[in-house]
Order: sequence, then structure tokens, then C-alpha cells
Amino acid sequence: MRKFVVFALICVMAFAVVSFAKTEATVDPSGKCDAMYYSNTDVFGDIVRTIPSGPPPASAAWIGMVYANGELLQFQNVATPAGVSMFRKDPNTGAIIATVVLTAMNGAYAMDVDFDGTNIWIAQWNPSGIIKCLALDGSLVSSFVPAVTGSPRAINFDMATGNLWVGTNVSSNNTWLYEMTSTGTVLNSWNTGAVVGWYMGFVQALDAPPGSQHCLVDNVGNTIKRLQI
Repeated sequence: MRKFVVFALICVMAFAVVSFAKTEATVDPSGKCDAMYYSNTDVFGDIVRTIPSGPPPASAAWIGMVYANGELLQFQNVATPAGVSMFRKDPNTGAIIATVVLTAMNGAYAMDVDFDGTNIWIAQWNPSGIIKCLALDGSLVSSFVPAVTGSPRAINFDMATGNLWVGTNVSSNNTWLYEMTSTGTVLNSWNTGAVVGWYMGFVQALDAPPGSQHCLVDNVGNTIKRLQI
């Protein structure tokens, strides 16, 4: 009996080693997780659900996604002619419900997007330094050029205050975070000291005390920085 217990413990320990040795779940193009790994954990975090997206066409790039009115809105920069398209998708299947060409972005590119419950906010590049608010049909609601250091690369709408949080980039190690009104009046600014590359991106930590912390993606150091405001 004692030998059996020892053998069983060895088996359990061996299974534990095998189970914990692999931390990345296999996800196929259809969005299904490998059934062998029930934790559904990849190297970045827990996978709650995956849906097929597919690569963007040649000379195009995915640049952001927001959840709006029960749909996923996925955005795509197109190189020639320069512009931005928005794909309204079913969040469960990834099926495209409709494609909307954002006419207000003709000749320009988007760096980051957010949804305020009614409209879309875009940090624009080429020409850079412009913040635009667009309706869901792609038409322009408003735009302004904020008095900031560097080029806006990330944008977040604060539901609690109605203000915007904008991340800007001067160089790879000179980045700023601004709080401003929805018309561009700067209220606060911080030099974050974060190192970022061409793209930035951040979201509010909604479970933190109001205005206390934000998260910023460092795509040079491949980390996520939680910034204390």
C-alpha cells in the first residue's frame, strides 16, 4: 500500500511538471484553443475568448479595436490611397457586419482610437498632431490641434470626467501623457519616462481610484507600464 501511495505521488508530481512546463495555449486560425490546455493561458495573460480576424490586406495594417454598442469596431490603416476603414464585427464570431470608410480620415492615418459611448476619438498621424472626433458613420464631428509636446500616439476618453487622456511621442525615450478637455484645453501633463516605439497605446485602470493610475504599452521593451499619476 505504501509503495502504491509513493508511486501515485510520483505520478502526480510528474503530471504537475508536465502541466506547468507549457504556459502557452495553442490557438488555431478559427479561434479554437487546444483542448489539452484548459487554462487557456498564453505568454501574455489569460485567454478569455478568441475570434478569427485574419491578416490585413497588402499595404494595410490593423491599428486598434474598441467595443461599441454590442459590436467590435476594428480599424485599418490603408496606404494607397491613404485612409482609414472601420470594420463592424460580431464579437462572438468575428463576422463582418459592415465596413465603413472613415471619410474624415482621407489622406491620413490613425495611431489610436477610443469610443466615448456615442462617437469615436482618433489620434491622427500624417498630418500629425490632430485629434478627431468621428460619428459611427465616419463623418467628422469635431477636430482640434492640441498644444502638446510631440505627436499624439494614444488616446483614451475618460467616461467619468468627459476629458481625454492623450499620449505623445517626441523620441523613443521622451514621451508625455496629457489630460485635456474634449476641445483640446490641456489640464495636466506628465513626462512619463517610458520608452515606446512608433505606436503607443493605453487604457484606464477602471478599478483604481479615479485619476490615480494608467497603463501604457512599451512596445520597445515589450512591457506594460502602470503609471502612477
